[in-house]
Amino acid sequence: MKKLFILFSLLLLVGCNNKEKEENTFEFKDEIQSIIVIDQGSEAMDPQEIKKSDEINIFVDAIQNADKYRGPVSDVGSRYKLEVTYKNDAKEVVDLWLFSSTTGRFEVADEKYSLNEKAIPRLVNFLDK
Repeated sequence: MKKLFILFSLLLLVGCNNKEKEENTFEFKDEIQSIIVIDQGSEAMDPQEIKKSDEINIFVDAIQNADKYRGPVSDVGSRYKLEVTYKNDAKEVVDLWLFSSTTGRFEVADEKYSLNEKAIPRLVNFLDK
């Protein structure tokens, strides 16, 4: 009986931890149809519409399953605004900050997340084109 209680307790803890992890990461709502990138920097250029799947995947790699950001924030506005359009025509706005070629964060619906560090250099290279 004692072993059964311990096993049940462990399963309960593992289940709660998985739920917490899911709630603390970002996931896109659906398959992405296009992304409009709006550069809000001092040398802002015309918005760029991205429809090619390999280019969309650059953003997905940097953003999908990213962890919630819990550090300090500044009053500086985002460098990029991403207007994401899903296959079902729903839209979502993502504010994007890049601090270097290895750090950055984004915000969706007042929730802040850290970019996936391994994908940031590729994202920076793409946006600098």
